[in-house]
Amino acid sequence: MTEPVVIDYAENLIKVKRYTRAVEEALLRNDFDFAVEVAVLLTVESRLLSQNVKLLNDNDGVPYQVELQRS
Repeated sequence: MTEPVVIDYAENLIKVKRYTRAVEEALLRNDFDFAVEVAVLLTVESRLLSQNVKLLNDNDGVPYQVELQRS
């Protein structure tokens, strides 16, 4: 049996795609207020995605490194 692979960026990537589509649809409807709101969410998710990808790059593809501290 193989162990499942954790992909840390998947949730952010899905949200980026969803928000991009929502912004485009809002702009086509000339709903600029909603487009601005979703664009802010898109910016947040893009930044989170960027940090997750940077972390993966820095850790040679390992999602994150955890050091356990014992008292």
